[in-house]
Amino acid sequence: AIIVIFVVAAIVTPPDIITQILLGIPLILLYEFSIFISKAVENNKKRKVKPGNEQTENP
Repeated sequence: AIIVIFVVAAIVTPPDIITQILLGIPLILLYEFSIFISKAVENNKKRKVKPGNEQTENP
């Protein structure tokens, strides 16, 4: 996926390598951040589904 990000950055930007890198780095950071968020949400769902980990609601 990181190679694809840099290929997209190379296509979108002018042929200057610095500009390509400056576009690629934020895209990689956004990609990694989305992976982190999806893992956190998945772990949160798993915690809620475990038997014996039921939460009672107070009215």
